[in-house]
Amino acid sequence: VFDPPDTVRWASVKPSVVAGPAHARLAREAALKSCVLLRNRGGILPLRPDVRSVFVTGPLAASVEALLGNYHGIPTRAVTFLEGLAAAMPEGVRMDFRPGSLLSI
Repeated sequence: VFDPPDTVRWASVKPSVVAGPAHARLAREAALKSCVLLRNRGGILPLRPDVRSVFVTGPLAASVEALLGNYHGIPTRAVTFLEGLAAAMPEGVRMDFRPGSLLSI
């Protein structure tokens, strides 16, 4: 029989610490290190300086729900793939988005 402890080890950590700058840096580093480019067909990345438009497609690119998955907390700021990409685009580059096919869950 599982007998849970009276206190959870991390319950005393304040939300301001969890959402603080050190944790944000660590989360960003983990996200960057977890990205995998399976194939850089035609050497398209990094984008050339003369690129003026980018098209993004994918049913989860703008989904906050996809970010949360089975996470049982509420982030102070959730940045979708689409938002992050838009923020990283150089000024003057046009970005279009279409979800493409829909997911059936």
